[in-house]
Amino acid sequence: MLVVLAAAAISLYNLGQPEADLENHSFDLWKLKFNKRYSVKEESYRLAIWMENLAYVQAHNQRYEAGLESFDLEMNEFADMPTEEFSAKYLISFPTPSATTKCTGGQAPTANLPSEADWSAKGAVTAIKNQGQCGSCWAFSSTGSLEGAHYIAAKTLTSFSEQQLVDCSHSYGNNGCNGGLMNLSFFYVKDNGITTE
Repeated sequence: MLVVLAAAAISLYNLGQPEADLENHSFDLWKLKFNKRYSVKEESYRLAIWMENLAYVQAHNQRYEAGLESFDLEMNEFADMPTEEFSAKYLISFPTPSATTKCTGGQAPTANLPSEADWSAKGAVTAIKNQGQCGSCWAFSSTGSLEGAHYIAAKTLTSFSEQQLVDCSHSYGNNGCNGGLMNLSFFYVKDNGITTE
C-alpha cells in the first residue's frame, strides 16, 4: 500500500516536469521497488548506469514493438549495474568436462520437430527464481529442465530443489556456489533422484 501511495504521489508530481526530472523520479520509484539505498557519492554513479540501461531497454522495446525483436525487456533489480559488475558478481566460468559414459540411451527422435515451442504457455515452466549471489545457475538450469520434462511426462508442474543439487552433487563434479554443470546434475539425479523445492 505504501509503495502504491508513493508511486501515485510521484506520478502526480511528475506532471509537467522536464524529462531529466522524470527520469530521476522514475529512478526513485525503481529504488523504492527494489529497496535500493546508496551513499550520496554512489547515488550519482548508480543513476548514470541506470539511465544507460534504461535507454538500452527503451531502444530494444521499440524494436520489439516494431516486430524486430522476439521479446521485450524491463528494468529489473540489476539495472543499476554495468555488465562487467554483473558478470563478476553473478556469472562464473566453468571448464567443459570430458566425455562421460554415465548416461546411456539412444538419440531422441528428430523427425517432425516443430519450428518452435513455448513451454511457458503450455504450463511447463515454474515461476521465476533467483539464485542470489550463489554461483548456482547450473542448478537452476538443471531443475528448470527437469521440471519441464516432469510436466511433459506427468502433466503436473512441480518445483524441484536447486539446494539439493548445490549441497549434494559435489561427488559428481559440481562445486556448490562455485559452479557446476547441468549434465553432472542430471547424472546425480539419475542415481539419487531429486526432491521438491
